[in-house]
Amino acid sequence: MSLTNTKTKQGFTLVEVMVVLSLVSLISILVLQMMTVMLRSYEQISSLEGRFSLDSMRNAWFRGSVNTMVSSLDQEFAFKGERMLMSGYTTAPLMGRQGMLTSIKWEIREDTTQSSLWYVENEQRPLKIASWKNARAEFSYRGLKSGWGGGWPREELSQGVLPHRVKLTVFSDDSMPVDIYAAVRTRRTGRYDYRDNL
Repeated sequence: MSLTNTKTKQGFTLVEVMVVLSLVSLISILVLQMMTVMLRSYEQISSLEGRFSLDSMRNAWFRGSVNTMVSSLDQEFAFKGERMLMSGYTTAPLMGRQGMLTSIKWEIREDTTQSSLWYVENEQRPLKIASWKNARAEFSYRGLKSGWGGGWPREELSQGVLPHRVKLTVFSDDSMPVDIYAAVRTRRTGRYDYRDNL
């Protein structure tokens, strides 16, 4: 007589199924929370990156136009600098052809809530480049051997001399002042020969 093993098939008990379901739901909740944290971090980093890129671009525009300012002995075309306005001619305009002699103005406008930086090219419509809430801004100028001052040209210099450095400073109530420096890289003294501007 042969004995056969009768194996009874057993399924999961209700307790085991409940434990598995609880673990799966807990893991799902943790994964969703981690995804939310990652998405928020990504948005914050993207926002900071965008702001940083925009600030870098604005600073590059300002520096580029100042780097290639052109000196002139003619009073009408000479560089003029005040605390809120700077004008002259550059060969690196923002909108016009690079290398072309172009009339530009950088102007700071203030109202009760903010300061803003405006750019004008060839007396056309002004373009707002930047704005700072609850802050004020100003330009200052430095000669090769002189300190920073709020106006250019200086009395002791001959007509048509460009400043050695230009600084845009933003003063905020809740943080340290921010300085944006630009250096004039072209010849700083004017000549009458028109070929020097080609």
